[in-house]
Amino acid sequence: MKFFSKLRGVRELDRFTAVTMIDEGLRFLIQECNDGIFDLFVSCDEGMERSTRFPKEFFSSVVALNAISGINRSSARELKSIISDMLVSEIKKRSGKISFFKDPNILPPDLDDTVLVAASLLENRNISNRFVQGVVECVKKNKRGGDGYWVYFKSEAKSMKKPNHIDLVVDINIARFLRIAGNPDFNLESRIFKILKKTRTEIKRKLRYYFFSSFLYMLGRMLKSIPNLPKEIQERYLCLAREEIKRSLNFPFEKIGACTNLAMLVTSLERFAEKTTSIYYAELLLSFLMFSPLERSWAFFRAGSKHHVYGSPVISTALTIEALATLFNI
Repeated sequence: MKFFSKLRGVRELDRFTAVTMIDEGLRFLIQECNDGIFDLFVSCDEGMERSTRFPKEFFSSVVALNAISGINRSSARELKSIISDMLVSEIKKRSGKISFFKDPNILPPDLDDTVLVAASLLENRNISNRFVQGVVECVKKNKRGGDGYWVYFKSEAKSMKKPNHIDLVVDINIARFLRIAGNPDFNLESRIFKILKKTRTEIKRKLRYYFFSSFLYMLGRMLKSIPNLPKEIQERYLCLAREEIKRSLNFPFEKIGACTNLAMLVTSLERFAEKTTSIYYAELLLSFLMFSPLERSWAFFRAGSKHHVYGSPVISTALTIEALATLFNI
């Protein structure tokens, strides 16, 4: 299937074109969905020109669910129902702790996947507040020294003899979950704000699993959950996002990374009402889509210290759909 193949001859991104692209993308996601699970691929390069299929996991599902959560189309509602039902079943079966893989014997449950799943289900009203508060308690028991959190739940990591780590984006996702669960960690938020004021190079040193563009995407979701966000923090975030867009434009046109990064960053700008700027970049996004149909993966995150990266056409398509839906309020 040629993703967004109907773009041939299109020179202007308007609402009709955006709807056409979203519907085509949603059909692809439904086609690729297997009881709420999608294929993920692993590679040694960000362009993922040579990649292999990965064991079944939950991360792709929750990224896709988050990306389409605000879209009110029949195909989006169908897909949301399928993914949500699967995630509700899994998180309840696992007592509120989710691991990256569907097979619980590969890795211990981790806070990142757990809070991403719980937050998404809470926002889509798929789980009770009582269950969410149980997840909050589990998360808060895994605070490390200082104001951050471990990646893996401590007891399970210890029993599986898995070294524990830290990652800034994991802290960001935890901060957002605690916010929408009504139990914010103000010390954690303050720590993230302080790091945000550092240089790009200094921030990158704190990213173990995520790339800088995906860090900004997740950060934008977290900042938007905070009422009365300090103006200086919003301005710093937008500055970093605009700079990253300029970096993305240096990718060769045949690389889907330019499209994926632009999609994430256009969404990030639009979250803070950067209408003029984001529409301008939406035109660039269209040009990238015309030259780079989403037939390949682009890396969204990496495996810590190993030289492996992960991504899929599903993630790239979902993020592009989200950008278009956000821009045109679809």
